[in-house]
This record gives sequence, C-alpha cells and structure tokens, in this order.
Amino acid sequence: MALEDLTTGLAIAGYDNSTLTPELLVVYVVLTVIFSIGAYIYLSFAYQSIAKKTKVKPAGIAWIPIVGPLIVASRASKRETWPIWLLLIGTIFFVVALVSEIIWVSTISMIVSLAAFIAISVYSIFWHWYMFKTLKYPGWWSLLVLASSMGIIIHMTLLGIAAWLEK
Repeated sequence: MALEDLTTGLAIAGYDNSTLTPELLVVYVVLTVIFSIGAYIYLSFAYQSIAKKTKVKPAGIAWIPIVGPLIVASRASKRETWPIWLLLIGTIFFVVALVSEIIWVSTISMIVSLAAFIAISVYSIFWHWYMFKTLKYPGWWSLLVLASSMGIIIHMTLLGIAAWLEK
C-alpha cells in the first residue's frame, strides 16, 4: 500500500513511476542503511580518537548515537555543554508535534523543536570550531559542513584528519 502511494505520488509530481520498482526501492533502502551504519562507525572511531587526544573522559562516550559526538566536541572545545539539552527538548517537542491531534499544540511544538534544532546546529559549529583549534587545526574547517551537498563528506574527511594525523 505504501509503495503504491509513493509511486502514485511520484507520478502525480511528474516523475515516471515505471522505473521505481519494489526491488529498486529495497536496494536503495539497504544501501542507505549500510552507508548510515558505516558512517556511524567511522564517526564514532574519529570522535573517540579526538576524545583521547583531548583527554575527554570517558572516550567511549563518542559511541552514544546522536549526542555522543556533540558531547565530545563540546568537552574537547572546553565550552558550555548545556545546549545539548536543547536537543532533548527539541526531540520531545517534535514527538509531541507528531502525536498531537490538536492543531495549535502541534504547530507550537513544531516551532519549538525547529528552534531547538537550529540552536543546537549553531552550537555544534561553534564546538567543532574550538575543537579543531584545540587540536591545532584551522577552526574554519567546522564551517565546511555548510558547503553544498558535499559538506558532510568534507566534514567527515577533516574529522578523520584531525583524529588520526599528528600535527
């Protein structure tokens, strides 16, 4: 049912749905999951190495999904860590927005969660800036995550350089 809705929606939007087969969709989902797991493992090892270099204890905190790298970056940069609570608050409000059937509650929750996610994104860039500076690399590397569609790949590469190369 969901696949039929997806292909119908794509056809209405002007896409040719004859090329979107269930097999192709399954391959896409499997490849996405494999890439996501690989990226998670790579980033966890990189942040764990950075934690060891900057003497963040415990270094294994980098393996906590989503917040682990943020905690390592904030502690390594020796900056405030309270904005990590914004991520929790934003997530709670996002869930409330999804499950609420009352329009105004859903709208307000979505606005609060969006504001929290924007704030945590800004703090993440600041933390990474000072983390790179602590590791004796240029702080502006943290801004490259904003660079078009290749930003995350560039950012992951620079994290690897900061984590495993000695300067």
